[in-house]
This record gives sequence, C-alpha cells and structure tokens, in this order.
Amino acid sequence: MSENENTTAEAPDAVSDDAENSKITDQPAENADIPNGNKEAAKYRVQLREAESKLAATEDRVMTLMKRAAEAHVKDKLSVPSDLWDVGRADIAGLLDDNGDLDTGALDELVGELLTARPGLGTARWGDVGGGKRDQAPARLTMHDALHYKRR
Repeated sequence: MSENENTTAEAPDAVSDDAENSKITDQPAENADIPNGNKEAAKYRVQLREAESKLAATEDRVMTLMKRAAEAHVKDKLSVPSDLWDVGRADIAGLLDDNGDLDTGALDELVGELLTARPGLGTARWGDVGGGKRDQAPARLTMHDALHYKRR
C-alpha cells in the first residue's frame, strides 16, 4: 500500500506543475504592440531560404552562360568546344579573372595544353582539296564553236 500512496501523492504535484507552466505561457506579453518574435523570425527564415535558392539558381545560370562564352571563344580551335569540359576537365571558376569575367589568356593557354596532349581534338586544317566554287571558270565551248571548227 505504500506504493499506492506514493503514486497518489505525486499525482497532485504533477498536475500543479502543469498548471504553473500553463499560467506562465498563458500570461500576456508585457507590450501587446510587439509582434510574436517566433512568427516574425520564421517569416524571415523563409524569406532567407527563398532568396538563397534564387541566388543559387542565378549563379547556375551565370556559370552556364560563362561556359557558353568560353565554348564560343574556342570554337575555331577545338572541333567540339564542349571537349574543354568533358575531356579537358576544365573548371569555369579557374578561367575567371578577379572581376569574374572570362580570362581569355588562361582559356587559350588551357586549350593549347589540351591540344598538345590530344591533337585530334583540334579542328581539321584542310588545304584546297579541289571542291567548291573556283574564282575563274574555264571557257565554255558552245555548239557554234563546234560547227565552225576549222582544221589547220
């Protein structure tokens, strides 16, 4: 029976502790003009996360545009400009100058190293192979010329 007495004796104390806690949280704020700090902080956290996600998306877009600019710069040197990233394992961040612009000198140096290591990646350098339009076409013979052929 002493066990039952202990549990019944503790039960009213537990209820009184809960009642005291509810009194503390139910008390109105000292200044009713101040908004709830937790709601306001949560709102700012949500805005911060939205801004961070927009910033990350914008950074991805800018890096994609920088890659396209780099590929446009090397299109005359590499047969497939995307080989700069795929084969050369180049990092766009390493090809930017202090202002965040594309460093064409570093890019040309990287392409030179890549072509030295793998010359087959370069554009084909063909000379005149006889195809295409010529500057001067040979004189055309007509039927009139054939009929007025004079033997010598």
